[in-house]
Amino acid sequence: SVVKDNNGKVLNYVALFSDITKIKDSNAKIDYLAHHDPLTNLPNRLLLKELLSIMIKRVERNNYYGALFFVDLDHFKIINDTKGHNIGDIVLIETAKRIKNSLRQDDITARLGGDEFVIALEIDENDENKVIESINLIANKILEEIKKPYLIHNFDFRLTASIGIMLFKNGNHKIDELMKFADTAMYNAKEKGRNRYCYFDPKLQKQLERKANLVKN
Repeated sequence: SVVKDNNGKVLNYVALFSDITKIKDSNAKIDYLAHHDPLTNLPNRLLLKELLSIMIKRVERNNYYGALFFVDLDHFKIINDTKGHNIGDIVLIETAKRIKNSLRQDDITARLGGDEFVIALEIDENDENKVIESINLIANKILEEIKKPYLIHNFDFRLTASIGIMLFKNGNHKIDELMKFADTAMYNAKEKGRNRYCYFDPKLQKQLERKANLVKN
């Protein structure tokens, strides 16, 4: 501001500076905590929905396919009950790393809570058969990664996972519906014996089962 005398002559200028770095850092930290899981640092449900909304619009615009995975560890509760939550937390952190390492850098991985993880994939392809092949490879890779030993505090844990998959191409379904369908498919995988993946689409699932039976025979 300008300081003048009684005659209007400028005598001085006064300026006030304030360092707001700490305030901005604090706000950024609060925003990060509001959108990320504190244990694994993965996006939480709130951020997942924001990222999914963007991805769904892009998939629809480009006429590509998207896929939503629900990944749930089988019998994880036994680890918490027998070894304690501290060990269980380490298992979850390691699982998050294994899932991330199985995916591309731009794929979305989130933790909803407990031992439930969500993955969102954007498949740059129009051919449904090729899309399914890509998704199957990713699902199998995740299952194999989780089956590897967890060596934690002299314990050797052997885990498996159940995966539910919802394939989509357009904006006909809301985010909550997509998540519900993937969740339903995940429970179907558990009912079929765990350590496997299932599609929500009954036709796709029957095709997979037919192929699996042909391989066995």
